[in-house]
Amino acid sequence: MLNGTANGAAFTLNRLTGTNGLGGPRQSTTLGLRPEGKSWSTGFQSWFNTATAAADLSRWAQRDNTVQLKYGNFLYRGVVSTGNIGTCLLHIEARMSYSPTASGQNRANSGIYLRGMHEMQVLDSFGLAGADNDLGSIYKIKAPTVNAALPPLTWQTYDCYYTAGTGTSGTFTLYVNGVQVQNNTAVNVVTEAGFAGSTLYLQNHGNEVIFNNIWLIPNATPTSLPYSTLTPPTSLRPFLISPFKARVDGLNAKGFFDLLGRQALPEKTRLTILPAF
Repeated sequence: MLNGTANGAAFTLNRLTGTNGLGGPRQSTTLGLRPEGKSWSTGFQSWFNTATAAADLSRWAQRDNTVQLKYGNFLYRGVVSTGNIGTCLLHIEARMSYSPTASGQNRANSGIYLRGMHEMQVLDSFGLAGADNDLGSIYKIKAPTVNAALPPLTWQTYDCYYTAGTGTSGTFTLYVNGVQVQNNTAVNVVTEAGFAGSTLYLQNHGNEVIFNNIWLIPNATPTSLPYSTLTPPTSLRPFLISPFKARVDGLNAKGFFDLLGRQALPEKTRLTILPAF
């Protein structure tokens, strides 16, 4: 709940935790998904889950001098897999910190690198337009077709069909929070901060990001495994709201904040908000 005043009038905003009738759920439709029991679960590999964290650590090595576990035994950013990754269906869940004083690429930045070289961006991009460096982008290659980002501190899901090509080539069909944001997107270069190899790398960008429920099905393709059985929505309709300035009670902070709890934007700015929120 958020209490405040605007133009001398008091207001209360209640957090929505379920479906609000405006387009979909606040929680990812694939959160907690496991392949056990699915018709397409044959040959899956579990690479990390908090329930078996101690055993799963054998699949990971430190990179960039970070620790491996944090905040309740979740996998911490800055690790690289000891095993190789190729063509597959990859499921991974990420939780990004809330950083109201940061902006741009410093808002809970990390990255999921397949074969060490191709990055799916991890970033607090809630309420943004969805550029080629926002959450769900293939970094600096292609922006997501829709911004499917949930608010920070919410577990967010990536379900990616990745096809490993020759050399530095690969293709992505990616669902973020159950929404398709990339469709057979081709990459022919090593994306920024990537490195040639065959591992799964969770980037250390100096921001607080943790990961959980990482598993993959080797050699899976969108045609061989019907992701439609998860019944994700195919798109979300964005709509615009005007900036809303409000002095927030109890924060002992200077200035004004917008409805996302961040410092208020200029008068002429418009925020793009997904109806699911």
